[in-house]
Amino acid sequence: MLLLAMGPGTAFAAPMKPSEALADFAAVEQALRDIHIDPTAVLGPEGFEAGVAEVRASLGAVESDRDFWIAVAPFVASIGDGHTYLLPPVFRIPEDQRLRAELSVVVRGDTLYLVESPREDGGTRAQREVATVDGQEAADVVRRLRSGISGELVPLRNAWLNEDFDLLYPWWTRSEGPVRLVLADGTQVEAPVTRSPTHRWSVPTGPEGWRWSWAGNGVLVLDIDSFDLDKRAWRRSLKEGFRSLRDEGGTALILDVRGNPGGQSYRLDDLLPYLMKPWRVYSEAHIRRRTPEGPWTPPEVRTPREWNYRMEPRWDGPVEVLTDGATFSTAADLAVVLSDYGRARIVGEAPGGAPTSTGNLTSVPLPSGNLLYVASALFVRADPSRGTGPLEVDLSVDASQALEAAVQELTAGH
Repeated sequence: MLLLAMGPGTAFAAPMKPSEALADFAAVEQALRDIHIDPTAVLGPEGFEAGVAEVRASLGAVESDRDFWIAVAPFVASIGDGHTYLLPPVFRIPEDQRLRAELSVVVRGDTLYLVESPREDGGTRAQREVATVDGQEAADVVRRLRSGISGELVPLRNAWLNEDFDLLYPWWTRSEGPVRLVLADGTQVEAPVTRSPTHRWSVPTGPEGWRWSWAGNGVLVLDIDSFDLDKRAWRRSLKEGFRSLRDEGGTALILDVRGNPGGQSYRLDDLLPYLMKPWRVYSEAHIRRRTPEGPWTPPEVRTPREWNYRMEPRWDGPVEVLTDGATFSTAADLAVVLSDYGRARIVGEAPGGAPTSTGNLTSVPLPSGNLLYVASALFVRADPSRGTGPLEVDLSVDASQALEAAVQELTAGH
């Protein structure tokens, strides 16, 4: 078991009394009961109450906001959706004071891989399996740290861990480094811990958040980083892109949402009518709303409108969607709705976001300044008869090879 030192470290945590921790947790519990669509859906009523009691009993040992997160975040994560989570207090530390380990990792299952530094020729960076981290089994480190990260499916939790491991691990263990790794082949690696505001090998995305490119043989690729997009630029680009697909002899379209965390559902609504009709992203929505008087309403069940129009220039040819464990929220919705209507094949790895998912995020400030996020809606997939997930992939390949596999399949005229 990974040992966690308790107590406030100035570089890692703010002091917190047990009484303050209990007050914060009381607010967490109340918010989950009042706002979440059904906090007992995964745990069951008895499991939820048992979790509440277990957390309360543990808060007497809390000495810092870090200790509070370690005690409470796994319970919040056990609610089982990717939109309800307790924000790690490390994100309240000014960026220039955050400690980061100078390493990049990938987690698959419970296995941790060290990603080597970028190659000068731009080639694929090698991933080497890690056996131990600071003397602890790497799989134990992954499981313990992942327990506080929210997400519907393990691949999504792993994706968030990949993104922030370099920040969360030093904060979580209160280690000023270096982080000592032993690889599966016996190689020893030391990663220094420094104050750095950015990831060591982060790659900035373009200002628009999407790009079009030809992949050969008439296959056009729309690579979408996020659905938090400028409305006018996105709509203009869609019309231009689909016009190019039509006028330049395009044979197929690939929508690449690997690593896309989601965003505005309206931007998905802009895209779908170029591809199909009728359509609706969800078959049913369960929504709680805050009343003017303050309390939240019981869940209201709504049937979304089915849209029956097309945008020109329409595309009725082959479509494939590339997904991976970091495909979440609106990006996962794109894959699910196209799959449910039989409009596209899914290539790569199952999205981390479940087909029937939560949304309508509400931020809840806690008395101490900690921050909780709670989902107040449940959106049922377009074809509920296909189950709650994970989404079935039509061509299962390693996500890093998904584009090549899709182009090859489309070129072969699947």
